[in-house]
Amino acid sequence: MSKQISLTEEIDYLKKVTGQDESAIFARAIKKGVEELYKEEMVSLYLKGKFTRKKLIALIGTEAVEEIDYQKKAIEADKKWGMEGA
Repeated sequence: MSKQISLTEEIDYLKKVTGQDESAIFARAIKKGVEELYKEEMVSLYLKGKFTRKKLIALIGTEAVEEIDYQKKAIEADKKWGMEGA
């Protein structure tokens, strides 16, 4: 069984290796979290046809968008297969 590291231990480690205080670490964590939530929302809008592929590529990169497109096509193929009663 692997040992779970507590949030406190992670923060203490980051304080030690970066020399930053807790408030700076929390600020970085919040920024990264908000950035990730924003990207997730833009992907959702892209999948709904409300955000352009070009803008999404600028935000998350070509490789990530290609993976999203591949997964979407695979899901659509599975849905079609299921609807046809394969």
